[in-house]
Amino acid sequence: MQKLSSLGDASSRLTLAKASKKPELHKPETYPWTGAWGGPDRDWTPAPPSGPRLRICRPRAAQRLARTQNVEEVLHRPRLSRELRESLADLSGVLQDSRGLRILRSKLQTEPAAGITRRALRTLVVLLPSDGSKTGPLERCQLPEDVDGLVHVLDEVSRKQFEEARDLLRRPQSLEADAPSAAIINLAVQVLAYLTARFVPPQASPAVEPVEVTALEDTGSNAAAAQKVLPSEPKQFPAEVQKQLLKNGSLRRAMLADVCLDSMNFEGHNLQEAFMENASFRKATLRRCRLDKASLSKANMTACCLEGANLSEAMLDAAQLGQANAVDANFTDASLNGVSMRTSNLSRANFQHASLQRAVLANSRLEGSNFEDADMTGCILDGAVLSKANLLRAKLRSASLRSTRLEECNLDDVDLSAADLRSITLVDSHALRAKLGKASLMKAVIKNAVLAHSYAAESNLCGAQLEAVDLTGANLTRALCRSSKLTNVSLATAQLLGTSFDDAKVDASVFAETDLRQSSFEEAHISGTAFHKSDLRGALMTKSDLSQCDFSDANAAGIGLQKAKLHNSNLARLSAEGAALDEAQLNGANLEAVKLAASSAKQTNFDHVCLRGAILYGLAAGGSRWEAADLSSADLTGSSLSGAFFGKALVKEVKLNGADLTFADMSGAVLDGAILDSADLSGANLRDTHLDQTNFSRSCLKNATLQNSTGVSPSFVNACLDGTSFSCAFLRSAQLREARGQGTVLRRARLPSADLAQTCFRDLEAEAAELEGANLEQASLAAARLVAAKLSGASMKCAQLQGAKMQKANLAGVQSQEANLQGVDLREACCESASFANATLRSANLDSTKLAKASFEEAELTDATLRAASLAGVQFPRALLTGADLTDAAGLSCNLSGANFRKAKLQGVQLQEACLDGADLLEAWARSADFSRSSFVRARLVKADLGQSVLLQADLEGADLLLTNLEGSNMEEVSLRDACSVDEAKLQRAKLRFADLRGSGLCLKDVTRYSNVRRDREQVLLDAALPLT
Repeated sequence: MQKLSSLGDASSRLTLAKASKKPELHKPETYPWTGAWGGPDRDWTPAPPSGPRLRICRPRAAQRLARTQNVEEVLHRPRLSRELRESLADLSGVLQDSRGLRILRSKLQTEPAAGITRRALRTLVVLLPSDGSKTGPLERCQLPEDVDGLVHVLDEVSRKQFEEARDLLRRPQSLEADAPSAAIINLAVQVLAYLTARFVPPQASPAVEPVEVTALEDTGSNAAAAQKVLPSEPKQFPAEVQKQLLKNGSLRRAMLADVCLDSMNFEGHNLQEAFMENASFRKATLRRCRLDKASLSKANMTACCLEGANLSEAMLDAAQLGQANAVDANFTDASLNGVSMRTSNLSRANFQHASLQRAVLANSRLEGSNFEDADMTGCILDGAVLSKANLLRAKLRSASLRSTRLEECNLDDVDLSAADLRSITLVDSHALRAKLGKASLMKAVIKNAVLAHSYAAESNLCGAQLEAVDLTGANLTRALCRSSKLTNVSLATAQLLGTSFDDAKVDASVFAETDLRQSSFEEAHISGTAFHKSDLRGALMTKSDLSQCDFSDANAAGIGLQKAKLHNSNLARLSAEGAALDEAQLNGANLEAVKLAASSAKQTNFDHVCLRGAILYGLAAGGSRWEAADLSSADLTGSSLSGAFFGKALVKEVKLNGADLTFADMSGAVLDGAILDSADLSGANLRDTHLDQTNFSRSCLKNATLQNSTGVSPSFVNACLDGTSFSCAFLRSAQLREARGQGTVLRRARLPSADLAQTCFRDLEAEAAELEGANLEQASLAAARLVAAKLSGASMKCAQLQGAKMQKANLAGVQSQEANLQGVDLREACCESASFANATLRSANLDSTKLAKASFEEAELTDATLRAASLAGVQFPRALLTGADLTDAAGLSCNLSGANFRKAKLQGVQLQEACLDGADLLEAWARSADFSRSSFVRARLVKADLGQSVLLQADLEGADLLLTNLEGSNMEEVSLRDACSVDEAKLQRAKLRFADLRGSGLCLKDVTRYSNVRRDREQVLLDAALPLT
């Protein structure tokens, strides 16, 4: 039977094969293992066993041996770590740098006494030599020059000094933001770590530990078994120690480092200020325990129960609390840096002012927990549930809250800068003035939350869902909100400079008075959202859907809205100079008093848009649509609207000065009072437009069409009307003074009282045009086609109408004094009461023309034709009718006095009672004419042919009848008193019955020779002095 020893360090490695000799007690030196039964003699070496050997495992003994060896190694052969050397060099550099020294002194003056920097400096003062003559701790501390000197100083440190320094640094060490503070803290930590290896904490008296027996394979030697040492981690606290420490129910200030207390029940116990670093409390019960100021760094508390425990000011750095139950636990001012609390229940736990840097709380329950003023920098809360939690002023910089759920939480003034909040759910919470700069909120879900005045600059909200969120006054400068969904979100007065909402969905949200400069909404879907008084300068909203949004009074200079949809949106008083709206859709939008000066709106749709009072000068809107749009009083001066469509648009009093409207379609538009001065409307379509007092002065309407257009007093003064069509237009009192055009069309146009003075229209087409009362003074209408035109009452003084076609035209009452009607065609025209005084009608065609009471005083009608013309009451005094053709013309009481009919054709004319006094009919051909009761007083009829004419009761007193042909003429009762050269006239077969031949130089014999007048003197009147033969 084998016996096992339970005492002695060396015996723990001894393997016994059989019983040894009984020791000689009077010779102690022969038995080195005092008290062990069966010890061998000095010279005896046991033989190796024949079968499997047993090894005696004593964990506590092995741990004590390792500590003894470690202490000897530190005291006699110190190992200089690289960290100690680097820390000493860093602090030396800081003390030699004036700037670093100044920062460090400022830190020591402003930091409280419990601050980590001040405690680290006091630790160095305790351990290193100091100069008592100095006042401040920084000046008193004397730093060795090198590492060797530092080691020499540390070797002389006493245990009392060590414990005092350790107490100063019991609180968590966290690196400060500035380099000088970090250098002094690092050196203090490294020095304390060096001394910890020297001064091992005092151990309790060794107790008999349970012996573990392990079967070993045969290795062939005892030395191999002796060299194998078991791990030093404790498994269970000894029973005797438990009884001793729990005897009085208090473990206050207990030293339980590296102790295994798994599954132990400490409910209600006092463990204040206990030192339990690296201890094991797995599945232990610490319900309602007092652990305030306890040191539990690196302790393993997995699945332990801390319900209602008080851990205020405790040190739990790097502790393991996974699956722990810490409901109602108090962690106020505790240090939990690097602690792991995965899947733990921390409901109603109090972490106020606690330090949780780099702590892991993933998948934990934090219902009603209090993290007010807690430092959770770098903390991991992935998958955690925080319901009604208080995170007021908590610091969560660089923390991870992925898939975390926060319901009814208080996050006011929380610091989540650079935090990972991806897929987070925030419901019914408020986070006033929260800091979310550079935080990642990708695919986050935020509902019924208040984040007013929060700071989220450069944060990432891509794919996030925000519903009923208040972000009033928030700062989201350069934030990323791509593909996010915002419903009923308020961003009033927020800062969104450079923020990206590309492909976002925004519904019924508020961006009123928001700074959205340089922001991006490309391909976003935004509806029912208010941008009232927002600053959208330089914003980009390309291809966005902005239907039913409110942009009233916003400043959007340089905004990009290419291909955007703004159906039924409100853009009243929007200031968007230099904006880009190419191919945008603004159907039904309200743009009243909008400012889009120098903007681009090519192919843009403004159908049914209200643009009253809009400022659009310099707008580039080629190919745009304005159907039924209201542009009243808008300013489009200098705009480019080539190919634009204004069908049925309201363009009243619009300023289009200098606008480019080439090929624009304005059919059915209302242009009352519009100003298109100097505009280019080449090829424009103005059919059925309303043009009351519309101003087209100096505009270009080349090839434009105004068919069926209506209006009163439209102005085309000095306009270019080449190829312009006014067919069927009704433009009362139109102003076309000084207008010019070639091939202009006025077919069936109605332009009563129009002013066409000084116009120049070549090849004018005005068939059946109505120009009653029109002013055509000095107008140039050469080769104009005015067939069946109505010009009654028109004034054509000094007009140029040479070659005009005016067949069947109505010129009744026309005033054409001094007009040039050379070659004009007035066949069958009505010129009654018209005045052509001093006009030129050379080669004019007046066949069948109605000229009753017309006046041709001193007019020139050389080679004109008036065949079958109606000349009743016509006035031709002093008119020039040389070579004129008046064949079959008829007229009663015509005034032809002083007219020049040389070589004129008067055959068959009916000019009864006409006045031709002083007329010149030299070589005129007037055969078969009827001049009954006409007056030829002193007329010149030399070589005129009046054969077969009727001169009944005509008065040829003083007429010159040299070689005049009066053969067969009916000259009954004619008066030839004082006529000249009557004897040389041809009077054969002339009827001179009752003629007055006194003073003509004819005697009765002459009369009877040419005429069949009877000899009786009573039938003719002759001079009494003349003989009868």
